[in-house]
Amino acid sequence: MLKHFDSDRPPVIVVYASKWAVSAALIQEYDGVYHPVTFTSRTLKHNMLNYGTVEKEVLALLRVLDVCYTTLASREITALTRHSTLAWLMQSRGLNGRLGRWAALLSNWTMEVKKCERGEEEILGMLAASITPRGEVEEMLIAISPRKDCRLKISTPPPTVEKDEELLVANFDGSARIKRKEGSTVLCYGGYPSGRSWRQNPDTLSTSP
Repeated sequence: MLKHFDSDRPPVIVVYASKWAVSAALIQEYDGVYHPVTFTSRTLKHNMLNYGTVEKEVLALLRVLDVCYTTLASREITALTRHSTLAWLMQSRGLNGRLGRWAALLSNWTMEVKKCERGEEEILGMLAASITPRGEVEEMLIAISPRKDCRLKISTPPPTVEKDEELLVANFDGSARIKRKEGSTVLCYGGYPSGRSWRQNPDTLSTSP
């Protein structure tokens, strides 16, 4: 049964990692039974899929600490995990790379990491059951994804010129200027073998060879 956070009870965090997602739960004990307060989870990015189980558990731990920051700040926390290596990370110094960054982030918290004992592993099983297998997720996404129809390709036939056909080529130079209700437009056309050009004004029309 989901409970509201009780500031008088010690907070406990349970982390779980699968091949493609991590999850965590904030729980508190009532009469010898752990009740959930908050659940959180996230899928892993492509570059995180090759992380080890301990590294994924660190991601789950950082996730729940971020989501429940205002609730857990300045409190003593107990973290339950499947591997005791996470406790080593909390106590290590001089780590490099992402382990060093994670250790620096976790160093601001007062936390005791414990390996799950008998009975407590059922909590991890509950978190594992809450993660839908990736294969089923992909099947569901395919079922609800919008259909992508191929765009119709319109083929434009190339222009052809018949033998002994006379053509007229016209182009507009793009100049258009309006000032005090006056304007100028230049229209040029050329034919084969000769051509003419016109320059048109609002009041006059002149033709030049």
